[in-house]
Amino acid sequence: MQSTIQTKYQCTICLSLRIYYLESSSHHKNLERSVNGLFWYSDIHRCKDGMLGINNLHIDKNYAIRSFESLVLPSQKNDKPTLRGLPLPNMKRDRSIESYNITNMMPDKGFRMIIYDHSLNVELNIGRIQYDLEKPEKIIESTNKKVVMAYYPSQIILSSNLIDWFELLVNLLEELPPTSIGLFVETLRYIFRLQLINPTPFHKEIITTIIKSHQIYFKGTDTINKFQDVETRLIDEYDKPSVEIMKELVENLHNRSNYTLKMYTKTHHSDIVYIIYILLILRDEGFVEFVDNS
Repeated sequence: MQSTIQTKYQCTICLSLRIYYLESSSHHKNLERSVNGLFWYSDIHRCKDGMLGINNLHIDKNYAIRSFESLVLPSQKNDKPTLRGLPLPNMKRDRSIESYNITNMMPDKGFRMIIYDHSLNVELNIGRIQYDLEKPEKIIESTNKKVVMAYYPSQIILSSNLIDWFELLVNLLEELPPTSIGLFVETLRYIFRLQLINPTPFHKEIITTIIKSHQIYFKGTDTINKFQDVETRLIDEYDKPSVEIMKELVENLHNRSNYTLKMYTKTHHSDIVYIIYILLILRDEGFVEFVDNS
């Protein structure tokens, strides 16, 4: 009989007490495939400064967490040219690349993919993909072939719109400074929500800002005290709750020279993608400017 079991641990980064839920029968089936009596699961949660954190938990037959590790991507890229080719199905896995495994990017469903970033010398395996048993549905590579995505069959049908999103993503990962693994998952979740539409230049701005948000701060312009002059118009164009957040941001910027996204998500609003959307509107209205600290 299937029952839900909860197990607890403390995240060593944000220090919060985490509760992870397991389905008992599924867990014991998973353990049948284990060689060490443990099976791992990814706990994705709002961690330090409101950013997503990922801990991989190793759980035994008694539902005890025997160990866990927090996933942290390298902070520097290797600028040397790569001679590696595409990760075609008949190629063996490159053991020199450090592997980061994530069970799933969403609680119930999501993309299944492997992303190879040769400038970081890492691969991200999302969705428990078995190299030897599965073949990718589509391979997408960045312009200079430093970032390659292999998309595997999943609950999400690979549409032409989704391919456009993924092409945008791999090229941004190639062009931009290294991001955090939490912001990478945040970006995938954003794409997941908008997968039915074709990405626009504004969507590209949002994704770029998500990926770089740990290196960006924002500040008010000289016209920030004129926000009340356009408040009514903004409510008509957007909605009152969004304009209330805009007003709150503007008021905060009156009292400080700059503000980081981390500072705001930590104290005010945890949805970093929504805050980026609000900030881009304020920027386009001339009240805020972004400063890249990379």
